[in-house]
Amino acid sequence: MFYNYWIGFVKESYLFLAVCAGLNLFHFKWGTYGDAINSLLALLFGGVIIVFPFFVAVFYNLSRNYKRILSRDVNFLARFDNILTGLNFKRQGRLVFIHTCASLLRKIWLAHMFVF
Repeated sequence: MFYNYWIGFVKESYLFLAVCAGLNLFHFKWGTYGDAINSLLALLFGGVIIVFPFFVAVFYNLSRNYKRILSRDVNFLARFDNILTGLNFKRQGRLVFIHTCASLLRKIWLAHMFVF
C-alpha cells in the first residue's frame, strides 16, 4: 500500500479539498443522480478534512511510532515520511506536531472564509 502517497496527497491538497467540500455542502441536493454523487463526495471529502488533523496528531504521537521516528526506522519512514519532512524533533520533541495540526486548522478556516 502506498501510505506515504495518500498522506502526502491529502496534506498537499488539503485546502483544495476543504474548499470543494465546503462549496458542495453549501449546495447540498439529492434531486438527480449527479446531485446525489456530488453530495456523497462532499460528505466523503468533508470527513477526510475533519479526520486528517486528528489522524496526524494521534498516529504520529503513539509511543511506538514516535520511537520509530526518533530512531529513523527506514521501513517506517519509507511508508509515512511525507508529513515528517521539515520537522525538527530534536528541538521541540512531540510538540512539533502542533505546528502541523495548526497549519491544517488554518487551512480549514481559510476554506471556511472562501466559501461562506
